[in-house]
Amino acid sequence: MIVQYYTKNTNVPPLSPLFFLPRRPFWPKLPVVLLRLTVCLAPAGRCLFPAGLRGRRAGQVQIVAPKGALCQIKMLNLQLPTVNNGFEHLLTNPLTMIKRLFMAALALVAALPAAAQQGTVYNLWPQGPSTPGPDPADTARVTVFLPPAGKATGRAVVICPGGGYQVLAMGHEGTDWAPFFNRQGIAAIVLKYRMPHGVRNIPVEDAEEAMRLTRRMAASWNIDPQQVGIMGFSAGGHLASTVATQGKGDAAPNFQILFYPVITMDPAYTHRGSMNSLLGAKPAKRDIRANSSDQQVTRVTPRAFIALSDDDHTVLPANGVNYYLECYRHDVPATLHVYPDGGHGWGILPSFAYHVEMLLDLKAWLSSF
Repeated sequence: MIVQYYTKNTNVPPLSPLFFLPRRPFWPKLPVVLLRLTVCLAPAGRCLFPAGLRGRRAGQVQIVAPKGALCQIKMLNLQLPTVNNGFEHLLTNPLTMIKRLFMAALALVAALPAAAQQGTVYNLWPQGPSTPGPDPADTARVTVFLPPAGKATGRAVVICPGGGYQVLAMGHEGTDWAPFFNRQGIAAIVLKYRMPHGVRNIPVEDAEEAMRLTRRMAASWNIDPQQVGIMGFSAGGHLASTVATQGKGDAAPNFQILFYPVITMDPAYTHRGSMNSLLGAKPAKRDIRANSSDQQVTRVTPRAFIALSDDDHTVLPANGVNYYLECYRHDVPATLHVYPDGGHGWGILPSFAYHVEMLLDLKAWLSSF
């Protein structure tokens, strides 16, 4: 295994190619230590992934794994010393730094699964859907990602990707979430739902059937039927909140996770593309109300986690905020996270500035009940 580390200061001495030993014991003083760590496998030398390390004044170093790394975020403390003028320097003992970087690399590699997990695909309507859509080629299915049997907690989440009810972001708002949940012992069921083309019942029926299928397969999938939630992004958040507020019986979730969700169909606040695809360009007032999830919250609505960005100009933050307020008003346990920036559609992309914080927020919330 090869570990490389860099700083943005050109005065850093060149490193010996064999053991990465500095040729002279000099380390520059930096206001903030910036490190970059690359893990490779020898002898092939194929780089698995880059991982950014940001040294902080407290000496805490954070590993941020990019998309596809399939590793859990690790918080490491390299205890970087501080000199009298308040600046940090890399380390007075280079051998100690090398040892600590090597241990950091080992911790990061240990977080990687042996291979990318493959999900199992199930046709949602083997006998045909209750409401046929206009496009016969547009079929509904779920891809099921189960944690190891010994790690399963019995909890599951049905994931509804977004896409304005026109397309589906199946990657960063769908299957890419499976490792995050599986590491916590949670089954991830990623839903590929059909596009409505103005027929509201089509995606709702698909999402509710995914919930029912999860409970029917509870014994085989090591799932507790009373621990099945639903998750949605953007228009998928509208679908998830619709099922959360209006689902009945085995279709009703036990919890909901909503990322930058479309909530209302009120033309003043809604995402017009989603509304047009779901209800048509000029929906009746009764249809607007019936499909505005903030107006459907009751005291039996399941607990909610809501996350969005303050600068989202695609789906206005008022959607998620109003939904939170209705949950609060009806005594529904809910948490709202508004990140300073990020816009719309970041999902699990590591390019989102608050990616690490968001994952920690969600993990903490899932551990709270």
